[in-house]
Amino acid sequence: MEDFVIKFDFAWSWIGLGMAIVFFVLLFFTDLLRSDLNKPRWQDAGWYAWVAAPMYMIHQFEEYALYYDVHSLHHPFADMICQKVGYGAYPNCPIPLQHYWLVNIILWLMAMLGAWKFYKTNPMVALAPYGLILANGLLHIGGWLSSGNPIYYYVSGGTVTSMFLFIPVTILMIRACLKWKVMSGWAMAATLTAGLIGHIILFGAYASLDAGGVIALYIFDFLAMTSPLLLTWLASKWLLKPKKSKLL
Repeated sequence: MEDFVIKFDFAWSWIGLGMAIVFFVLLFFTDLLRSDLNKPRWQDAGWYAWVAAPMYMIHQFEEYALYYDVHSLHHPFADMICQKVGYGAYPNCPIPLQHYWLVNIILWLMAMLGAWKFYKTNPMVALAPYGLILANGLLHIGGWLSSGNPIYYYVSGGTVTSMFLFIPVTILMIRACLKWKVMSGWAMAATLTAGLIGHIILFGAYASLDAGGVIALYIFDFLAMTSPLLLTWLASKWLLKPKKSKLL
């Protein structure tokens, strides 16, 4: 089992990169993932729903794979997380490596589920991952600016994709939604806030490890990554008019 953990810990972000390449071919060279062929891709909110998962996969590749230490068999980014929450670096950190896989792979699945199942009926749910994307991107950029490190120093892993993918694409998504009245400004604010709440729950996961052990950590991981979709679904009952759900 330990051998599998070590191997998959190396492999999972590469698997994500391969999936992202396939997605980007479909997104940019076919019309399969477009919801409105009468608009350019950059103005199609349904298309942005599909962009979320592969964009996060690229971000995670920067975070984990680019800085993987083949000699010590670990990710410096994981060491940074452990040190930030006061545990110290691996092997002394009690956070299991499976935590990082679980959080990120659940996010992939939730983003793909939202795009596939909800983009025609509920754009708030379909675009809920952008709240996590925005919050994560701002945290990376803020952490880098406050650290004084070069942008490509390992502690800032994820900063480049945050600056050149997360923030610009989120802005373009917001612009497309508001321009074509896919949702109101209040609905957009609620969609992005739901992702922020998901991030707050994720911070709680680390505190839960001391109180409830690994099982509690995994439960918080699941809640953190699924809560944006659940919260936007609930908020859409008040903020999303039925006729506007057909615009995606």
